[in-house]
Amino acid sequence: MGAVALALASCGTGEQLAAGPTFGYLRERGWSVGWEAGGGPMSTLTSGDPSPTTASLFTHFNVGMSWRPGAATADARERITYLAWEPWLLLGGTFGVTHSSTNGSLHPLLGWWEAAPYVLGAGRRQFPLYDCSPCYTVSLAFGWRWDGAGEFYLSPKFGILNDMKMPWPFQTWPD
Repeated sequence: MGAVALALASCGTGEQLAAGPTFGYLRERGWSVGWEAGGGPMSTLTSGDPSPTTASLFTHFNVGMSWRPGAATADARERITYLAWEPWLLLGGTFGVTHSSTNGSLHPLLGWWEAAPYVLGAGRRQFPLYDCSPCYTVSLAFGWRWDGAGEFYLSPKFGILNDMKMPWPFQTWPD
C-alpha cells in the first residue's frame, strides 16, 4: 500500500519500487524470515552519463514484517512490523519505527545497509540515454538493524524503475 502511494505521488518524475523476502539472524535468538517492500521517487541527472539525483537517494522508504524467535522469556515467535526511511549515499542508513507483537510496544529502528543492484535491459547500452519505462531490477541488500535486538539480514528484491533515464553505472555514452 505504501509503495502504491509513493508511485502515485511521484507520477511523472519516475519511481523505483521493489519487494522481496528478508532473511535475518539474531544473536542468542536464531533465524528470522519476513518480507519488505518500498521505493520512492527516482530521477536522474543527464549531463554526461545519467546518475541518480541527490534527492532520489534520500527519498527511499520501506515497510516490512518479519517473524523471529521471541526473547528468552517468551514462548511464542515475535512478529515485527516496521516503517523505515532508508537514505543512501555510499552506505545506506535505516531510521524508523517497529511494532512488536509480543508486548505491543513501539521501538525505534536504526541500522545500516548496502545493496548490489542490477538493471535488466542494461544490454541496450548502444542507445544514449536509454529510457526505463519500465526497467526491471534485481538487487541483493545486506545490513544490520537494531530495534531493541540486533539483527543481521539479507534481502533479495525484485522491482521496477519507471519513467526515467537508465542510471549510471548501467548506461554509458557510446565511445
